[in-house]
Parts: sequence; C-alpha cells; structure tokens
Amino acid sequence: MINLLRNSVKFTTQGMIKLSAETYLSDHTGMPNLQINTPNKWLKLIFYDTGLGIKEQDIKNLFKIFGKLYDP
Repeated sequence: MINLLRNSVKFTTQGMIKLSAETYLSDHTGMPNLQINTPNKWLKLIFYDTGLGIKEQDIKNLFKIFGKLYDP
C-alpha cells in the first residue's frame, strides 16, 4: 500500500491522487453480510490517480507474492 501511494505521488505530476478505505463483514462466500456474527471482516482499499499507470503485464503480478505467502 505504501509503495502504491509513493508511486502515485512520484508519477502524478498533475491531476489527483485518491485513497479510500471501506470495511465490511462477509460470510464464508466472501459476499457482504451485515450481520455482526459473520466470520470474516474485510478492508477494501481503493487507489486512484491520474499518473502514468501500471503496465498490463505488471498488474497481473502485482499482488502475486501475497498469494504465495498464504497459499498452503
């Protein structure tokens, strides 16, 4: 997250940078569920900037390392 923000600042020479965060509860399917006793709590981060962007081939691998860390 910090690297994404740093790169947004570095490569956005004009326009805007926006980061928003939402929290929600979900059931085992990952679908939003407003009941307080649902087992999963999620944090959704949304980045938006008007900078250069990320190459298509790099987007596919952007969070791959996180999957490897937690994939049994």
